[in-house]
Amino acid sequence: FELISKLKAKFVLISFNSEGFIAREEFSQNLAKLGEVQILEQKYNAFRGSRNLASRPTHVSELLYVLKKA
Repeated sequence: FELISKLKAKFVLISFNSEGFIAREEFSQNLAKLGEVQILEQKYNAFRGSRNLASRPTHVSELLYVLKKA
């Protein structure tokens, strides 16, 4: 988040997958410290090429974080 805070931009767009290592709540809370955050969500069918399908969700969400820096 240090890099984002140093960007000389009024708006920052970040695309993040719901299967990422950082929880959605934690990610949005950290961004909110830098300004106003909106989250757009698009659900997709998960890629099912893995052999371990039993524990894998059938859908994944792509989250687009729109940050308007303060």
